[in-house]
Order: sequence, then C-alpha cells, then structure tokens
Amino acid sequence: MFATLVGSNSNHAGVHGFVDRLVGLACERGFVGPDSDLPVRGDEQGSLDGWAVEQRGPREGPSDFLLAVTAPRVPGMSPIYPFMQTVEAPLFAVVVCDSWFVVSRAGERDVTEAEDFDSVERMFVGFLDRHQGVTA
Repeated sequence: MFATLVGSNSNHAGVHGFVDRLVGLACERGFVGPDSDLPVRGDEQGSLDGWAVEQRGPREGPSDFLLAVTAPRVPGMSPIYPFMQTVEAPLFAVVVCDSWFVVSRAGERDVTEAEDFDSVERMFVGFLDRHQGVTA
C-alpha cells in the first residue's frame, strides 16, 4: 500500500486530476492505494494557512512509497514544502508550476523539470518499477 499527499494554495484546479492519473498508474502495476486519512504536519519554515491539503495512507503497516503532488503559489526548497514528510517511505514528489512540473524522486540526487505531464508519468513509471516489491 502507498501513501499520498495532495495540497495546493494556488489556483491549480488540475492537481487532483494529476494525482488520480498517477494513482491509476500505481494501481495498474499492482500497488494498493491508501485506505485512511493521515495527519498533516507543516514544516518550521512555512505556514499551512490557505492550503487545501489531504494525506492518505495505510491504516496499519508501512507504505511502499509516498506520492506527493503540491501546487504552491510560491515553491520552497523542499519538494513537499511547506509540509513535513511524516510517512517513512521513498518519496516521489511533483510540484505543479504555471507551465511546467518539478519532480523529485527517492534515490535521485537532484530535481528534474518536466515540460508536460506525460514526462512526469514516464518518470513515475520508472520510479514504480524500481520500488516494485520493496517496502520501507
């Protein structure tokens, strides 16, 4: 089972659509989607004021990975700014910007820009393939 973190404090209406597409890819590859709401914690550098956010994951046991898709008005240094990663699992994070995406993946040393969501999907499939059968 995997976990998701979805949040926005901007006008990006498509954030949930992006998450739904990525969740669908994970489920097609045999991963089980989250079954419970989880608490969200803010980091010390930012405020959660104005954020619409939800985090879901397994009711019990570890997560295979954490899929985070956020659309901040102003991106921060962390790939999930302004949130704390409270799920101990490999992270695949997507920051939705005005006309591009920023992707951060566990095991990668830097972040990658993507011009379109198809590129994000390809990166996510590679991430899933590397984490198939591996539980944190």
